[in-house]
Amino acid sequence: MTRPRPEPGAERGSITTEVVIIIPVVVLLLMLVLQFALYYHGANVATAAAQDGLRASRVEEGSPSAGQARAREIVAHSAGSLFDDLHVTTSRNGHAVRVEVTGTVASLLPGVHLRVTRVAEGPVEEFLPPSQR
Repeated sequence: MTRPRPEPGAERGSITTEVVIIIPVVVLLLMLVLQFALYYHGANVATAAAQDGLRASRVEEGSPSAGQARAREIVAHSAGSLFDDLHVTTSRNGHAVRVEVTGTVASLLPGVHLRVTRVAEGPVEEFLPPSQR
């Protein structure tokens, strides 16, 4: 048995229909990949900012404001306008420093709001004479 041949022009426009269905799906997948690449970059920048803020705050002559300024400087230099809202909090008590960098990564997709929070903690560096070590 042989298959009946389709009439000439019966499949006309099928390629157009396939393209109309496939292209939006491919574009959406590409946008998702780019969105998560932005998130990953934002997470790396926030980590670096928190660690540099910690280094600036924990030195003997350091202060929470110095750490906060350094963290903001790192984000401004490395990420530009990647974060929609950025919050840097630094606290320093007698023996420990904590720097927290939080922000929402710019969104390529409507309704997608990915939040990044990175924390760096460490002891305050202080000089102790040999008798107190």
